[in-house]
Amino acid sequence: MRASMSYYKGDKQLNKSFKHGTHVEESIEDVLKLPIKPIQERGIDLQTATHFGIRTSLDPRDGITHIAHYFPYTIDGKVCGFKKRDLTKNKYQDGHFSVVGFQGVKCEMFGQSCANKTGGKKVFITEGEYDCATLWGVMKKRYPSANPNVVSISSGTANAVLNIGQKQNQDFLKRFTTTVIVFDADKASQSEREKKIMRGKDATEAVYGLMPDIMVATLPDDHDPCDMVRLGLDEQLYWACMKPITFTPDGFVKFESIRDKALELPVMGKPWPWPSLTALTLGRRLGEGYYIGAGVKMGKSEWANVLIEHIITKESNKVAVFKFEEEPEITCKKVAGKMFHKDFTNPEKVIFYKEDGSLVDIYGKVIENPSYGYFDQKVLQEAVDSVGDKIVYYNNYGACSWDVVKGAIRHAVLVEGVQDVLLDPISRMVQGLTASEASTELERFADEISKMAIDLGFTSYCFCHLKSPDQGKPHERGGKVFSNQFTGSRAMMRSCHYMLGIERNKDPELSEKERSTSTIVLLEDRKYGRAGSFKLYYDIATGDYTEPPEGFLDSEEPSISKYLSTKRSF
Repeated sequence: MRASMSYYKGDKQLNKSFKHGTHVEESIEDVLKLPIKPIQERGIDLQTATHFGIRTSLDPRDGITHIAHYFPYTIDGKVCGFKKRDLTKNKYQDGHFSVVGFQGVKCEMFGQSCANKTGGKKVFITEGEYDCATLWGVMKKRYPSANPNVVSISSGTANAVLNIGQKQNQDFLKRFTTTVIVFDADKASQSEREKKIMRGKDATEAVYGLMPDIMVATLPDDHDPCDMVRLGLDEQLYWACMKPITFTPDGFVKFESIRDKALELPVMGKPWPWPSLTALTLGRRLGEGYYIGAGVKMGKSEWANVLIEHIITKESNKVAVFKFEEEPEITCKKVAGKMFHKDFTNPEKVIFYKEDGSLVDIYGKVIENPSYGYFDQKVLQEAVDSVGDKIVYYNNYGACSWDVVKGAIRHAVLVEGVQDVLLDPISRMVQGLTASEASTELERFADEISKMAIDLGFTSYCFCHLKSPDQGKPHERGGKVFSNQFTGSRAMMRSCHYMLGIERNKDPELSEKERSTSTIVLLEDRKYGRAGSFKLYYDIATGDYTEPPEGFLDSEEPSISKYLSTKRSF
């Protein structure tokens, strides 16, 4: 046995393979002695195999079974090596593909040496050797006297540009009027792209960067030429190649596909519970993402509860609630409280009935105005049942990973019919990670949830903790909220539609009314570029978190409802 020579120093040369478990060396001359046989399972007849010079190694035990196929590669029209496919190994095993002699991206494309030397109208480039031979056979049957110009890239889709871009291959392609790419229609997943893996559609896009005038044959999803012939779709394969379409990279759209939507007049989105926020943002829309940030215990959860109550009562829609620091039953009570204007988590507001018919609180003090924030078991039951199954709860108290949560979101939207998804706080999904790891994970979260919201059609509301200010007042003492204080802010600012901050001063030296008043600040508005702020007031007795009416913040009355009832109107 003679070892074959290498044509390019430093490029890959292999001349070893395995046969029946015994190590042997093979040379080009050895392979050329092997017979040419039809490959029936691939739709390759003897004429086709002979045209391409595909050699077959047969099992010596029966002289029939194919144990390897050898595809010749050339440089300057002369065979320099073979790509070997060992059929005794599955495609994931080492050695399933090997090389005898020299074979690589510097070779001519497979089939190039037996194509028409003078060129022609069309040349077809496939993803692999089997596809190339199968397609040639289909076209040859249609026109027996012709020699269809069908070639294949040499070293897989990841190296398509390197192989097609070789000077001798470009010179060959320039002889033809049209180059038609006949790659699979599949596309690499995110994890595959990270590993530099390319699928058919990715390779087509890469080749388009090299040759922007290419055409493409539109094959059915998950079908290559071999699949189509096996399924009896020869005719469809033929016409897909003979009537190719101009390639358009992903992301580009034609005017006619967007014209109707472009003609739609702009409309207001769904309202917020607070009119000032509706005016600032022009409402809420599906596919949008909102990030709401505040210091510790500054009102994020109450803000969320008011929004939940608004959606399930005013819009009659379900809401998916991911509160990682609150049990579902507490969420249910708090949202029910917004409906009934009571704080159902406060034991000081529970009514107790004495034998003499008087009403007292938990301390035994007589309740003079039981309608003002007080409740009993009957009222609590009515309120909780009013919430019912309108909230889709996710019960994972403490922490949970984004990879788990996004599956739950998908279920809530597709199965439960949810259009609004709240996550509070998102920092719980990176609990236990280092600062660097948490930042990377939050970037991934922000990017993926923004795409999910558009793809699935829901609105996301993400509640965030803030980093402490570098200087000035802390948030708990009325410090200003800025976009860059959000944990993972860079990714959020890129991916979100809106960022909102909740500012509040909890200084005990202040009056209760001052401590209960928040300022909501619109920090980022990607859609309209607006900015602004407005006030919200939290009524401790009723749990209401509303925009205060004119004059209320200057009055001494702590209850908005009492203020409105005593305020004279003219």
